[in-house]
Amino acid sequence: MHRTIIFLLLATCVTLSVRADVVIYPWPLTAPISDRYSVRLEQGGEWFYPMALYSEPQLEQGPDGDGVTGLHEDRSMTYVPFAFTGDVRVEARKLHGGPARRVEIVPRAFGIEPEYFDGRTVHFTLPGHVDPAYISINFVTSETADEDNVDANNNGAVAVRHGLVLFADRPEENAPDLEQEGAVNYVTASREEIENADFLHFPAGDHHLGEKFSRVDDEPGTDTRIYLKKDGTEIYLQPGAIVRGSIDGGGHDGIRLHGRGLITGEDFYWHYFQEPGSAKGKVAFLNFKGCDDCSFDGFMVVNPTHHTIPSANRTHTRNIKIIGWASNQDGIRPGNDSLAEKVFIKTSDDLNYARNPGQVLRDSVVWPMRNGALGMLGWNNLGSGGTTFQDIYVIHSEWDLDAADKRNTGILGSVLNQGVDQADTTVENIYGEWGMGMLANISITFDGNKEPQSPDAQLGWGELTGFTFRNIILEAPFKNSGGVPVLNQLKGFEHNGARATLRDFRFINVVAGNTL
Repeated sequence: MHRTIIFLLLATCVTLSVRADVVIYPWPLTAPISDRYSVRLEQGGEWFYPMALYSEPQLEQGPDGDGVTGLHEDRSMTYVPFAFTGDVRVEARKLHGGPARRVEIVPRAFGIEPEYFDGRTVHFTLPGHVDPAYISINFVTSETADEDNVDANNNGAVAVRHGLVLFADRPEENAPDLEQEGAVNYVTASREEIENADFLHFPAGDHHLGEKFSRVDDEPGTDTRIYLKKDGTEIYLQPGAIVRGSIDGGGHDGIRLHGRGLITGEDFYWHYFQEPGSAKGKVAFLNFKGCDDCSFDGFMVVNPTHHTIPSANRTHTRNIKIIGWASNQDGIRPGNDSLAEKVFIKTSDDLNYARNPGQVLRDSVVWPMRNGALGMLGWNNLGSGGTTFQDIYVIHSEWDLDAADKRNTGILGSVLNQGVDQADTTVENIYGEWGMGMLANISITFDGNKEPQSPDAQLGWGELTGFTFRNIILEAPFKNSGGVPVLNQLKGFEHNGARATLRDFRFINVVAGNTL
């Protein structure tokens, strides 16, 4: 009887959402439901009850351990996906622990203020013009504030232990016809039909790929994974669809992966998936390396087992949301001439790489954890530069160490050695909230075990040139979230009379605290 009532409630909510400008999604009862927070929405006198989903670190021990930094092990994220147009009244409630002493609604630059707050419940209006509306609601209490971050001088920073985020998108446009000729429904299709589909769709419900995808040649880590076999494959995740497993593009071009579903690796240990038939070992969770002209739109990825979604040239990424807890769970990694926009990334490694000419990341909200840069210049020489980051909101930053102590943090970070040659990367229109003090963490060091072993005739040991930081607002004057100053760096080196240099770095209209 209880399950019937829930199904009727979900059906009623979906029916109501069709008639209004709020759309909620019919997640199955097997979805990871949060018991820490609840959210309801009101518009035009009607109430809507989106499901609050839940993520926490996957701590199962695989051959490589679990990859989760100790201070992250007890954290969680509640996330609430829905779509809307027009103003929406939001009521969020804290269900666990005691009442909060205050509440933060961020990005603060969106100007959203609480209209009511009693320690457990907050009311506010989500304006219809906010896009992307990826909003953190931070109930500030001792059980939600994590003070475990400690720098080299034992200066504590403060991070959010149990977060709540709204993933509020615009309603889908041009959703595909699920009855089109040649459409393949995952539920009724065979493995061969799925792998060779031109158009594959996952209906609302819970789908464990291991039920249809066993190991390839009995090799470990090759099961529960779709290996695509043709160019131009379209995969659609219907709202309310949960896909447990991973996808490999197989180097094919023109792949389109979209919809408002969820792809999760929560059922698999860290580095579970392996490259079949090679000695490469661990492989990306959604692996589109070598796949040009792909598009990714709308879905969420939670707990990837390794790099989340690397791809190749001319990738268009839009409205995807990534939550990761372990090292190597990098965010997006597109190639040359790629555009990523309106994305949300909270993960414990590099959120993106800054190495490819023509690559743009814009109009997005990022939540950097203690490890990983927004734009990583490279682990040694990975590209030629020419990347643009613009209109980015940085919330709840956990970068708390000086640059010399941890080189892969910051808006731009680097673990670079001799031989690098990058130019013309631009960072502009960045709003860094309290504690986001690591702007430039850029250094080149000499490593006697790396190539080259002799300097280039023109470049010496390497060069970074023509970098621009423009229109940057940091709420605090280069301090971490505990109010402790952090040191940025720009640093080359000299070795045997030749230099690795940084030159023509421009900082234009940078405000930190109240200082220009």
